[in-house]
Amino acid sequence: MKIKVTYTQVFMGERLTDSFTETVNSVEEARGACERVATDPHVIDVCWSPAD
Repeated sequence: MKIKVTYTQVFMGERLTDSFTETVNSVEEARGACERVATDPHVIDVCWSPAD
């Protein structure tokens, strides 16, 4: 399935939101994609949803 990962980070005092799509085989892989983004200390929010 294709997912969209959306995340918000704080950079130089500003909140920036970005997203990317990724193809995964399971919900666990989707969680892993979010966890990879969440390891960045500037990221304050990460979520995923099915991509169109």
